[in-house]
Amino acid sequence: MIKEIRNKRALRKTAIILLPLTFLFLSVHFKQEVGTAVSDFMGTGKRWTARLLGFTFGAQPDATPKIYRNQETVGLFSAENLLWQMLFPGQQPSETVIPFRPAALAGFDNTSREPLPTGLRDNRLPMPLLTRETADPRLLALEYAHYEQTMTVLHNKQNLIPFRELDTLTFASVAIGQTRGNLFQEHLDKYTRFRHFAIPDKNSKNEVYDGLLDKLKDYKVVVVSLHDLSDSPLQSYGIPQPARTFLERLRTRTNVALVVFGTPFSLKYFDRLDYLVCAYDDNTVTQRLAPQLLFGAIPGKGKLPVTVTASLQAGSGIATPSLKRLGYTVPERAGLQSSVLERIDRMMESCIRDSVMPGGQVLVAKGGKVVFEKGYGYQTYENDYRVTTNTLYDLASVTKVAATLQAVMSLHAKGALDLNRRASDYLPELKGTNKETIGIQDLLLHQAGLIAFQDHWTRTRNAVSLDSAFYSVEPDERHPLMVAPGLYGIAALKDSLWHWTIKSRLLRKPPAQKHYTFKYSDVGFDILQQLVERVARKPLDEYLSQHFYRPLGLDELTFNPLRQFGESRIAPTELDNRFRGRLVRGTVHDQSAALAGGVAGHAGLFGTANDLAVLMQMNLQNGYYGGRQFLDENTIPYFTRTYQDSNPRGLGWDRPLPRTMGNVSELASRNSFGHTGFTGTCVWVDPDQDLVYIFLSNRVYPDVNNTKLARYKVRQKVQTVVYEAMLPGGTLVAEAD
Repeated sequence: MIKEIRNKRALRKTAIILLPLTFLFLSVHFKQEVGTAVSDFMGTGKRWTARLLGFTFGAQPDATPKIYRNQETVGLFSAENLLWQMLFPGQQPSETVIPFRPAALAGFDNTSREPLPTGLRDNRLPMPLLTRETADPRLLALEYAHYEQTMTVLHNKQNLIPFRELDTLTFASVAIGQTRGNLFQEHLDKYTRFRHFAIPDKNSKNEVYDGLLDKLKDYKVVVVSLHDLSDSPLQSYGIPQPARTFLERLRTRTNVALVVFGTPFSLKYFDRLDYLVCAYDDNTVTQRLAPQLLFGAIPGKGKLPVTVTASLQAGSGIATPSLKRLGYTVPERAGLQSSVLERIDRMMESCIRDSVMPGGQVLVAKGGKVVFEKGYGYQTYENDYRVTTNTLYDLASVTKVAATLQAVMSLHAKGALDLNRRASDYLPELKGTNKETIGIQDLLLHQAGLIAFQDHWTRTRNAVSLDSAFYSVEPDERHPLMVAPGLYGIAALKDSLWHWTIKSRLLRKPPAQKHYTFKYSDVGFDILQQLVERVARKPLDEYLSQHFYRPLGLDELTFNPLRQFGESRIAPTELDNRFRGRLVRGTVHDQSAALAGGVAGHAGLFGTANDLAVLMQMNLQNGYYGGRQFLDENTIPYFTRTYQDSNPRGLGWDRPLPRTMGNVSELASRNSFGHTGFTGTCVWVDPDQDLVYIFLSNRVYPDVNNTKLARYKVRQKVQTVVYEAMLPGGTLVAEAD
């Protein structure tokens, strides 16, 4: 009898632990689709829990488990069950997916490996469950999938969620119960510019909360996140009165979107807010996913599992659409293997040790989800600043496709620029020159007979130094162009550069040859810049900011980054002893682009891997992103196909070479497209695999003669690992040293 009582007590304790485990592991053991209504898999859950209980206590595997209460037995999954009442007091089971609470399972140990009963698969997983960053990636993928289904939008008064018009809205965020710069705020920054605030101590006095009101009133949207909640109604679920008063006052001054990282019962305090989201738990997964819901990277599908107030009934929840913005998840969620992608870490670390480059960024997006994003090493070999995912790099010739070509495609899609016409039709100053007959399409295909580049800076020096007729050490009305900090050029330099470009020579062509063949040229994209600015009637950088970068939320994709960011955010390039006499950091490495004030058709753009990934994802989606069609859906296919057998390139885009594949992995599809940059950069899009690959580095620091990156084919080999991570076996070619 004593042994039976002890068994019953042990059974009771174990069942309390196993109930939330049931909902978590159903998909792993029985391949149930995540999001299935509770009633649809309740029977399966009974059998699964019964088997675990049977294994633990030696009971029959098919026995229906019971919970003992006051000498009576009730079904484990009935509404009268003690466990259900503990989880959801006073509630009836509903046709709603119940958000699991992994945090409640911390400390539970099932690492024992005793033999399982005959016929039961050994799918047990080590505990503690889902330890962040070290969990079994398959389980972590399941957790992402589940929270994507359960995160719930309760109020959305004017359909503001998901946020659409990023170029007209201004954003701030307030974290209550966490420090500034937390993971939630970090992921908000991936979508647009925020100003972040925090009140780490929720129990702060009213004066602390009130001090933020005036700072926040001028922002059109304030996202507030509530952290460190409790499950106790006696403690107001860990939400003190000053915090509730603050939210009530703030909502009268601006649009407030509240995200509650905790129990849904706490929502009763916020029924008057116009925009309300429940994330149910406060962990790394929910803090990454909530911004994705707010910005439309994932749709809102969740329903409340409980009744909170008369207006927040069980089953409540507002569906919000996906705007096809980039999401962020684990590789397994998109069909890649984390264990294979880890080889990128070893490759990058090896390159840094071998002085291929001091550091870099690698990003991989598959199926619209960023599954890999890391910074490596430092900005210099002197280890001054560690590279993060927020470090800005000089993109060099990636500018051609991430800037100039985007504007060309936009004007072409609007019918303002005809690629079948000559450049001189739009630029009459070319008439009567050796460039009068150059076609716009030939400029894009690099077969206009133009020289590769121009050393215009040599024209601005005398026998011993830079000519003071062109430069000043201080900026003023006559010298507005920053060539480098402490070196400013005259305004007329832009006109001089264009004049020198018009007068530049063409390549020689055999008399019998009707057309020029492919010859890569920076000059052609400088002519395209002039075309864009003449047709659009505004500078290239302004056109891009208005039509692409600001609407896409790309605040870190910019020309002349020193206007917005400190030097510590920007990786340096060359120690330039020939021209500028200093380390180049924050101004463009390319000399001709520097003379133009940092904005040129062939170089000048700076950015992060994340912002480039957004832009490339928009191109991958045929011009659609964030609920807006930036380019006609036929534009990208038109520009990325080949036009001549003798020239493998698209219009402006680089493509794989027929035999050697050129700058890309041999596993990239023949339909892929992208571009590389002299400073050690690469963007590549593979529509066949729904894949975006970004590689950024400053291999030219401190000397441009360091060619190891190209000689070792680092960009190609890292890209090959990405493709191998999609293979069942995880490898196709030998891992590089």
